Amino acid sequence: MRRALVVQRLEAFLLGPARLVLAVIATVTLLHSWMELTFSNLPYVLILAALALQGASAYLEARVIPPQYPRERKSGALSIRDVPEGVADQWIAMNSGVRSDRPED
Repeated sequence: MRRALVVQRLEAFLLGPARLVLAVIATVTLLHSWMELTFSNLPYVLILAALALQGASAYLEARVIPPQYPRERKSGALSIRDVPEGVADQWIAMNSGVRSDRPED
């Protein structure tokens, strides 16, 4: 669990902002080179670097963070995916605030 927390913090505080900054700089340099009608490899290198950061981030999340690791939804609710049905039923029985989003047959 500690590694999952480290990966989430790495994504939130380093990889995410770095990806955004690289994408913005790449877009600006690409537009600048198009306006000047010159060719430069720099914008394409920056775009590839941003894509590499995205790939590294996806790989770390898929390999390190277990599927049952709690995640916060946009609404602020806590979500735990891929919980076995029996465990989910026990949680619901023990706490009335727990809901299941599984489709009902």
